[in-house]
Amino acid sequence: MVTAFALVATTALLYSALFMLYVYPTIPEQFGGGRPQRVSVLFASDASQDPGEIGLPLEPQKQRLSVPLELVHETDSLST
Repeated sequence: MVTAFALVATTALLYSALFMLYVYPTIPEQFGGGRPQRVSVLFASDASQDPGEIGLPLEPQKQRLSVPLELVHETDSLST
């Protein structure tokens, strides 16, 4: 009985570890996974500061569009 429980527990832990390492990071976050959402920042042409000055890398052909970045935090509120 104890041997069967140990086998089931070991199999469950191994399955969970493999799922966490290889499957979960590839599932998009809108489906409950851990793959981060990629976004680009579009700067207005009349921005008061040059986008390159704040340290965001820009697309070579589009000087007002940032390279794709990982979204860190998303909210419905416009104020922080």
